[in-house]
Amino acid sequence: RLRSLLGELTEAAGGSAAGGADAADELREYWAERLETQRELLLRSYENFFKEDPLDVVDYHLRQVLLANMWHISEYKHVLDGTDGEQLLRPLTTDVSAALSKLRLEVLAHGNVVPKEAREMAEVITSSFVGEGASEPLPDAELPRNSVVLLPPEPEGATVFEFDLEAVNPVEENSAISNLYQVGPVGEDLRRDASLYVLAHLADHSAFEQLRTKEQLGYVASAGLHRFYGVDGLMVSVQGPRLPPAGLDARIEAWLARFRGEVEAMSAEAFAQNVDALVHVRSQRDKKLAQEVGRHWEEIVKRTYRFDRLKAEVAALREVTRGDVLALFDRHLAMGGELRRKLSSRVTGAAARKSRAETPATSEKVRVLRTLEEVRNFKQALPTHSEG
Repeated sequence: RLRSLLGELTEAAGGSAAGGADAADELREYWAERLETQRELLLRSYENFFKEDPLDVVDYHLRQVLLANMWHISEYKHVLDGTDGEQLLRPLTTDVSAALSKLRLEVLAHGNVVPKEAREMAEVITSSFVGEGASEPLPDAELPRNSVVLLPPEPEGATVFEFDLEAVNPVEENSAISNLYQVGPVGEDLRRDASLYVLAHLADHSAFEQLRTKEQLGYVASAGLHRFYGVDGLMVSVQGPRLPPAGLDARIEAWLARFRGEVEAMSAEAFAQNVDALVHVRSQRDKKLAQEVGRHWEEIVKRTYRFDRLKAEVAALREVTRGDVLALFDRHLAMGGELRRKLSSRVTGAAARKSRAETPATSEKVRVLRTLEEVRNFKQALPTHSEG
């Protein structure tokens, strides 16, 4: 299907077709209309993006800060604004052909298949791409890798990205915030990974109970494990109209300090029960072939190839103590912790204007980013982590 599609696009862009000039004109007109429709749909989605749920906007800007290389939605919009479907046709075919000229194909054959059959299937797939002009494998140095910024530690203060949602969507009453407390690369320290897994499990109920049920800060309040391209952390998110982001941040930090006390006061039996429950969940046999395939395929696409990862993680999880969890908290999450790396992504809704001036913030040292240029300048000076 790929071969047929690219062939049609190439003929349309080149103005030649098997049926002659008239057929070429019809083909070009057909694909120009198709591309114009897609261009308009994409533009509409870009223009409406900031009318989405505020936490979606928060998450988008969180990724803008964390990913070392990422285009912004405004840049995509700028490109599409200055063209039309027919103008897109030729560069599209050129770029697709260039992209297919070097390929790295990785194939997983899993289930009722023998090695010979697996190799034959791989050859069929490979030959279809070679027919599109792929003449050599993509070198390791050219393989695409998503690099994640490793945030600066506590002495340099927290990083805050602020976005005024009211300016682009004045009818949105809600503000939203996501605080990411970055811990480190997955697999670097299995005991640390397991401790964070337990901590995130305990934080889930505690954050909802305190921030949603008791304080009623908004209809969304959650805490949990955040794994982003091989780097783990704890994410705490709140969305609601009551407080501006600075106020929500202060409440999150107050809950975080309270949560440490909850873990410390937990009985040994209760802590062990929570760990056992997590071990039980992680030790469950796959009920579907797709679950096992998905786990192995994730190792392949990330080029980590740690196919015994689950077994190793469960073994580490069995050994986690409350002391491990509290030590992780004190180093990575507590205010003043030596390895605390905090990123706070915030959007301000219309309702926050009334309470903005009267809302106390924390005394935490912060660096504030508001523009795309500031975000990119900030990332340039930081180390990164890449999977694979």
